[in-house]
Amino acid sequence: MAEALAQSEPHFISLIAAEHTARLNAAQPEDVFSQAEKHEVRFQDIDLAWKDTDARDPAIDVLSSTTTMEVGIDIGELSGVALRNMPPTRANYQQRAGRAGRRGNAVATVVAFGSSDSHDDHYFVAPDEMIRGPVVDPRLTLENPDIARRHLRAYLLQRYHEARIPGVDPQADPNLFSVLGKVRDFRDGTGILNRRDFEGWLRNNEDELARRVDGWLPHELEPGDRAALIANMIPDILAKVDEAIGRAPQRDGEEGGDGAEREDAAEGQAGDGEDFDEETEFVDPSADKLLDRLLYWGVLPRYAFPTDVAPFYVFNRALSTGFRPKMEFAPSQGLNIALSQYAPNKQIWIRGKQYTSKAIYSPFRHDRRDAWGRRRLYFECSRCGHAKTETYEESRRNAVVACEACRAPATFGPAKPWFRPPGFAHPLDKEPVSTPDAPNETAYATRAKLIMPTPAPETGWLKIGERVRAFPTRKELLVSNTGPDGDGYSYCVACGRIETEAIRK
Repeated sequence: MAEALAQSEPHFISLIAAEHTARLNAAQPEDVFSQAEKHEVRFQDIDLAWKDTDARDPAIDVLSSTTTMEVGIDIGELSGVALRNMPPTRANYQQRAGRAGRRGNAVATVVAFGSSDSHDDHYFVAPDEMIRGPVVDPRLTLENPDIARRHLRAYLLQRYHEARIPGVDPQADPNLFSVLGKVRDFRDGTGILNRRDFEGWLRNNEDELARRVDGWLPHELEPGDRAALIANMIPDILAKVDEAIGRAPQRDGEEGGDGAEREDAAEGQAGDGEDFDEETEFVDPSADKLLDRLLYWGVLPRYAFPTDVAPFYVFNRALSTGFRPKMEFAPSQGLNIALSQYAPNKQIWIRGKQYTSKAIYSPFRHDRRDAWGRRRLYFECSRCGHAKTETYEESRRNAVVACEACRAPATFGPAKPWFRPPGFAHPLDKEPVSTPDAPNETAYATRAKLIMPTPAPETGWLKIGERVRAFPTRKELLVSNTGPDGDGYSYCVACGRIETEAIRK
C-alpha cells in the first residue's frame, strides 16, 4: 500500500469481499446451495450461471469469516489468512492458519492481530507459544452418563430401524434426515416406523438389547450409573421421544414460546388471520422429519454441535405469506448465547442488512404453545443475585419472599413468568435496513447460576483445606435474560410478538 501511494500515478485494484458465516445458511431444503456455499464457489472463480439468461455474479476476492473456517473446509487456492485476534489455543491457530496453502501454493501468509486483553498481549509478545509445538490431545469423557445416555438412545433407534427396514428401498427419500420418516406417521401409527410398534419391539427384545448394550457401554462409567442406564433405557427413550413428538400431555391450551426468557405480560391482539389447515401439522413442512425433531429436542447426540439451540429466523418477504412462511436465513446459536445475541429488540446483521428480533417463533407449529404451557416462575435476589425457577402458580406471581441463599428478608422476587424460547424472528412485515436506525439495546443473559440453596453442614461437604471446603453436585445451572434494567419483556401469546417492558411503558 505504501509503495502504491508513493508512485506518481498509483495503480489501485478493487477487491470484492463477502461474508462467510453460518448466518448465510439457507433454511429451505429445496435450495441447491446456501448463500455461504455460493460464496465459496464464487471465491474459487466458478460461475454457477450456465444459461445465457442467467445473471453472472462476479468472483469474490476476500471472505470475511467466523470460526466456520476452522473445521477443515477446503475452498481452493487460499493464499492468505488474517486473524482479527489471537485464537484461544495452539490447536485453534493451526486449524485456522492451515486453511491457507492447501493447494501447494509457494507462499502462504498468516497474519494475526492482537487486541488489548491479557491473552492476546501474551501471545503477541511470545508468538512461539502459539505457532510452534504439539497440540494437547483431545480427551473423550467416557465416564459421563449424560453423553452415554444419548448414544444409548441412538443405538436403540438404530436397532429398531434395522429390524423394521432391513433392506434398501429405492423409492425412499434419499435425504439423510428422512431416514426415520415423518413425525406424524411415527406418532399416529401410519408409518412402518411408529411409536406403538417401537414400544412393543423394545419390550419384546429387552433382554437381548440389555445384553448388547452391556457389551459396549464404557466401563469408565461409575458402576451405579452404568447399571441405571441399562435398567432405565426403555422408559427413558420412550419418555424423551414422546416429549419430542408432542405426545406428552399439555398443561393448558394457551399459545406461547419455549426458551430461557422472562416476560412481564402476556397480552396483545390475535394473529393476522393465521387460520392453519388442521391437516397441516407444521407451519413449515420441511420441519416434519422425525430425525430433525429428535435432534432438535436433544434426544440424540449431536457431537460437536450444541444440542440446546435457538435460531433467528429471517423470512423471504417476496415468497412468504401469513400461512406459508419461507425462510431466507436461519442462523442459530447455543441458547445461552442466543439469549444475548437474539434477545428482543437486538439487531442482527446478515449479508449487509440489519434485522431486528421482534418475535418468538418456531417452524414447529405447537412449540410456542407447549413452551408457554411449561412456563415457570422466576425468582432472583436483589441483594445476592441468587436465582431459581419453580412450578408456575398464578397465585405466586409477583410474590416477594426471603432469599433462601443469603437469608435477607423480602429480597427474593418479585416472581415473574419465565420460559425457554424455541427461536426468535425478524417480523415478516418489517423491511430490513442497510444502516442502523436505532442503537442496540444492552440486555444480556445473566451468568450461569447454580439453582440450589447452600447445603447444610452435614450433607456431604468435602474439606479441601483449613479454610476451603467443596460440595459436589450435578444440579443444573440457570441462565436467563431479564431485559434492560431487569424489567422483563411483554409477550403476546397469540402471535408471538415480544418487546422489552421499557418500550411498553
